[in-house]
Amino acid sequence: MRKEMEKIFSKLFGETKWEQKKKLKKLFIWTAIFTILALLLLIDGPAGAAVMVVIAILMWGWVFVRAATRAAANILEIFGSDIAILLISLVLLIFLGIFGGLISLVLGIIRFIQLKKG
Repeated sequence: MRKEMEKIFSKLFGETKWEQKKKLKKLFIWTAIFTILALLLLIDGPAGAAVMVVIAILMWGWVFVRAATRAAANILEIFGSDIAILLISLVLLIFLGIFGGLISLVLGIIRFIQLKKG
């Protein structure tokens, strides 16, 4: 089980522990910046705050978005660049990025704690 998790962490955050720690620190700093901006925008209205939160989560899920865009490009080749398929693919990409970002965020927190302990 430990080896599989190490493979997942290396694919998401970098090959070595040093690279993982460096990338996770950078992601946490950007997440904090977007969270502060979201809180400030919450004063004006919830729409701007929601956009900042989605951007922060997509930043964590960028690995998933990149993989999904390759798949979407293949789907568009099959369907001959139909605009409806393109729009559906884009919406699914965003949802996949958000879902993957949430998973990556949780795994990032776990990995960061592991790196700090050991």
